Amino acid sequence: MSWRQTVLFSLLLFMPLLAQNRPHEVWQKANKALNNEQLDEALRLYKNMLNYSRKTANRLGEVNALEAIALVYKKQGHYSQAESYCQQSIQTKTPTFRAYYLLAQIAFEHHENVTLAKGFCRQGLQRFPQNEDLLFYQDLLIRQQPVPNHTANRSYHNSTSSAATSSTGYLTRMEKEIIEEMNLARTQPRHYAKKVRNLLQYYQAKLLKIPGKIPVRTNEGRKAVEEAIAFLEKVQPAGPLSPSYGMSLAARDHVADQSKTGQTGHVGGDGSEPFERLERYGSWEGFSGENIAYGDDSAEMFVMQLIIDDGVPSRGHRENMFNDQFHYAGVAIGEHTVYRSMCVITYATGYSDK
Repeated sequence: MSWRQTVLFSLLLFMPLLAQNRPHEVWQKANKALNNEQLDEALRLYKNMLNYSRKTANRLGEVNALEAIALVYKKQGHYSQAESYCQQSIQTKTPTFRAYYLLAQIAFEHHENVTLAKGFCRQGLQRFPQNEDLLFYQDLLIRQQPVPNHTANRSYHNSTSSAATSSTGYLTRMEKEIIEEMNLARTQPRHYAKKVRNLLQYYQAKLLKIPGKIPVRTNEGRKAVEEAIAFLEKVQPAGPLSPSYGMSLAARDHVADQSKTGQTGHVGGDGSEPFERLERYGSWEGFSGENIAYGDDSAEMFVMQLIIDDGVPSRGHRENMFNDQFHYAGVAIGEHTVYRSMCVITYATGYSDK
């Protein structure tokens, strides 16, 4: 089951306070286009707002538009343009932390230059000393071995895992492994494609028969797996997810609920939606989402199930998994009266515990 909720805030939805109705509506349209992956339309609208902000001397609007344009260019794979707009934001003297964060991501993921990426993190932290995104990304880079990002290197997986699971005593071992497995897939999708490809040998038509496991009848068979492999081989890497205590508590509430009722889906027995459960334990910003998987017995299989997304036409679970606008995740695993086991993963752009 996949679910997504959006609110208007900061860089990711770029909504400075404007008195005029028309500019406000343009920002909303741009945000919606970005959310729906209509990148050309989002780019056109954000450039319109950049011109408007400059004409009206709206510095906040100008910075937000510059960084929005940079994000869209990065998602399109136009890295030099993305870098240029980030630098323009920095030159305004009032950038947000995201200009440095995007530059660090591009340096690491595209140029495969760990030293340069660290430098951008340091520059950002000089201006925003306590920013959690920059601190986490810097920690990842410090642990990173000097090898290309797309290389299938186990030491990179280990460094990502240790960075992602520090101070996570509230998670079980398997819940920590979920975070590790997602981060491996997000940061090294081409390497992960090889893992998913190994599943193909166990399909007999639409029946998945993995040795030692109960056979599972799928909806699409090999077709969904092959599509997932093609996706992993072309998708741009996304940054790792930081584990969140409050978000994990929200996920745990839903597991506790469905473990008793045997229900499935994202609406709780009390009628709560995913974003409402997140708000019990803190405040979230930007985008939030929730994935639920049922019936598996390992972190690897839970994550692969969500990436393959068999029987889900929108591939919404996969979309959540690789959404580069998500920076935080909560995880909970428990028993389910019908499907034996379940895993709930919550996502958000930003999250602050109560």
